[in-house]
Amino acid sequence: MLFSIFLKSGPGFLDNEWFKGAAFNYAENILRIRDDREALLCLDEEGNFEKVTFREMFEEVKLYAAAFRKHGLQKGDTVAKKPSMVMLAATSIGAIWGGPQPYLGSRAASIVVTRLEPKFLIAVDRFLDNGEEHSIMDNLSFIAENAPTLEKIIIVPTKEETLSCDISNIPN
Repeated sequence: MLFSIFLKSGPGFLDNEWFKGAAFNYAENILRIRDDREALLCLDEEGNFEKVTFREMFEEVKLYAAAFRKHGLQKGDTVAKKPSMVMLAATSIGAIWGGPQPYLGSRAASIVVTRLEPKFLIAVDRFLDNGEEHSIMDNLSFIAENAPTLEKIIIVPTKEETLSCDISNIPN
């Protein structure tokens, strides 16, 4: 047997171990579905609505995972932030996914990112809060300067203008 279902190691409630030796990969389990049923329904503050099927989700996650592997991401490495597809791509490799909320200022976001010790940072260019647009681009150079483990920053544009932004001040 590869794992034990239940082990009692002492008298207390916390002296129990469940499924010792077992491994579970959430991404592997959710991505086994590859049909045209709806997997995600996305609605942003600007009113943009998108339906994503399991097949589409699998294909996008596959692209992120391939890019991560190409740049050396491995099991146990940490990736900081961009929702669903990136989380699934990172966890499909066995990497750890986490990150700050976009509304944090550069100092607070930098503290969160530095504590995660990420290899990659995936960032959107902006976020909306109650109809007000906030750029994240200005925070990225500060975050990168304070995160010594960070090897790569990937910016995901949410609007066309971001494609022509000067990002020369953002390392990595």
